[in-house]
Amino acid sequence: MQKNSRNSQLELLRIISIILIIFHHAMIYTNWSEHSTYPLNEYLVQFLIIGGKVGSNLFVILSAWFLYDKSFKWSRVTKVWLPVIMYTVSIPFILSSIGLEKIDLDSLIEMFFPVLTFRYWYVTNYVMLLFFIPFLNILICHLSKKDFQKLLLLCCLFFSIAPSLFGFDFGNDIIWFIFLFLITSYFKKYKNDIPNIFSLIKMTFFAVFFNLSSIVVLDYLKDIDNQIQVSSTILSKQESYLLLVVSVSLFLIFVQLPHFSNRIINYISSTVFGIYLIHDNKYIRSIIWDDLFKLNQYFDQRNLIVHILLTVSIIFISGVIIETFRRIIQIGFTKMARKGKMYFDNFTWFEK
Repeated sequence: MQKNSRNSQLELLRIISIILIIFHHAMIYTNWSEHSTYPLNEYLVQFLIIGGKVGSNLFVILSAWFLYDKSFKWSRVTKVWLPVIMYTVSIPFILSSIGLEKIDLDSLIEMFFPVLTFRYWYVTNYVMLLFFIPFLNILICHLSKKDFQKLLLLCCLFFSIAPSLFGFDFGNDIIWFIFLFLITSYFKKYKNDIPNIFSLIKMTFFAVFFNLSSIVVLDYLKDIDNQIQVSSTILSKQESYLLLVVSVSLFLIFVQLPHFSNRIINYISSTVFGIYLIHDNKYIRSIIWDDLFKLNQYFDQRNLIVHILLTVSIIFISGVIIETFRRIIQIGFTKMARKGKMYFDNFTWFEK
């Protein structure tokens, strides 16, 4: 195995994360009816919503693990920006060319400035995080271990526990990303503080159990009392303390797994960002969930889970294929640009 080979156990977690996110999008973008003939289907839809928040957290945590103690580089921004703009520009133009979309001035601005216009909430906040990381690393470097722990405790109280239990909102997505970066950096800096795998598995199990139990209990209470307006998935939000425990614990479990390198896993993992950009593009969403798969028509059937699994599999595999072609196109343009630069660099404009 090569010295600089990628940790495939973490790349595998990245793949799991995007699958959880696709499940989440399948649930929130499908127009479900209020009730199903099979109550278990109602629980299934609510349970699968949880995955997207865990997947998003894991995306940030995985990036933070490798960006801890790193300086800012524009190449990291470019690496994110290039695939984003390729999809935000190409998808509307393709749909417009076949008469499925109309492009106006506002659409053009969004297409060519996707990060600034929050075309993808995750991408915009991640790019902002990249600019904050050098300063966060300076802060981490100068904090003592006890002060670092106190900072994490305060962040956890204000940005996770208080919103989860009392509905308070002290921050936004970028604050949450920074908090996840700080948590991850703590365990990267103090690896001896990482709990053992058995303890982490127990924490993950109980956090998931309590989260799912809260959904069942709140559904039951709302059935017997129509005055209860609390969402059954109130503890399944991004900042939920339970999902924070699940996200961090899962990551720390995979960090401690035996290191291995697998080319297939590593390659599929490298397409994950593209899969996200494709299936969560605002021009694609309605086509996927309303026109192609129509999962809501199976809401009253026992085999709903089969259709969900099949849909997620098709989206995942299609995403890998499309992202592969996009990368081939990008590599082709990059080679052409380099050849063009070499030509002009070697061109003698004036002969002496």
